[in-house]
Amino acid sequence: MKDHRALTIWEAMEAACAHAPLMKEVKIAVMDSLGYILAEDVCTRIAQPPFPRSAMDGYAIRSEDSACATGQSPCSLKVVGVQFAGDPYFRELKKGEALRIMTGAAIPEGADAVIKQEDTDYGEDMVSIYRQMAPFENYCQIGEDFPEGELLAVKGDPVDAFLISAATAGGIETFRVRRRPKIAILTTGDEIQDTGTHLTEGKIYDSHIPLFSARLKQLGCQISMAKHLGDSRETIRDALKEASSVSDLIITTGGVSVGMKDCIPSVMEDLGAQPVFHGIAVKPGMPTMFSIIDGLPVISLSGNPYSASAIFELLMQPLVSKMTASNRKVLKKVCGKSKNRFPKSAGNTRFLRGYYEDGFLSFGKGQRNGQTRAGIGCNCLICMEKGCGPVEIGDMLTAYLI
Repeated sequence: MKDHRALTIWEAMEAACAHAPLMKEVKIAVMDSLGYILAEDVCTRIAQPPFPRSAMDGYAIRSEDSACATGQSPCSLKVVGVQFAGDPYFRELKKGEALRIMTGAAIPEGADAVIKQEDTDYGEDMVSIYRQMAPFENYCQIGEDFPEGELLAVKGDPVDAFLISAATAGGIETFRVRRRPKIAILTTGDEIQDTGTHLTEGKIYDSHIPLFSARLKQLGCQISMAKHLGDSRETIRDALKEASSVSDLIITTGGVSVGMKDCIPSVMEDLGAQPVFHGIAVKPGMPTMFSIIDGLPVISLSGNPYSASAIFELLMQPLVSKMTASNRKVLKKVCGKSKNRFPKSAGNTRFLRGYYEDGFLSFGKGQRNGQTRAGIGCNCLICMEKGCGPVEIGDMLTAYLI
């Protein structure tokens, strides 16, 4: 897998996305659709509300019957019944009549206003009205929220709680969405040990599987397989074959550089993988490799925690977006003034953990590749272009929200 020139991170993104498989469309219950990406436009089937309803507890009246009413000179109307929310329609309200009504109840024909009970004497047979009402005051019209056939969301939009609420109110029971991508996570390295076991000398716990499992779920993916493999070529090869049968994309970590046990490139070659790139002109994550096995994308990340996590964000966010045909903007670019210093220069494009808020950017504490704690609370990757730095307080910086 030789490459005469390492790609820039932006070229690597483009190359990876060119091989992103598009997820199939599936029908799913609206109540189960949170986080999915729509594969169709969503239009309401009914208006909301489907009938005129009261905005508060009071009396439904004809506004003309309240003409000139004041606290000193009220008008009196005959109370002809009580209407609760959920009751069927009352008969048409006639001149000189009032209907005791509760919030959300259907307003009868003939009535064009609801006077709140605090502006009356709460009468049961006759009610005194203490103020003049304007037409359609405290009156929710049919379709006040949305009419029948209203477009709520378009193909490619993510489903959120408010869309679920509005679609349900609009009589929609199912959505057509893109299936969640199934992603396998395979970690390598004989020094790595599974969590939940007694840590032996010279070993560290596997932090990659927990990290990427959590992030992939946040990105709307399913975990098809998560396994630590060590550095055995045969074990890695067998796991890749197994993962390829149940996944849409595979992520490997470790074994991708030039060390004595870095066998991912040779295993890929054994499997007849199509090389897309091996090496990115970026720090961290330079050894990153992208391959295709029988049409299936494989991202091979560094074993260093921050190297792996930074490139994961920069490649997986646009990849998942492409796989699900999402309209959602990922890696949103922001600019801000630096609130602290960074004393080093960037030989290549460099990404650093950071925090963005209100036009200011702060470097996270600890930027070493082996650190995991430094990522806690960070919401962006600060980009230092090649040749940039050192960074002083007040310098303008560019970052990408994660």
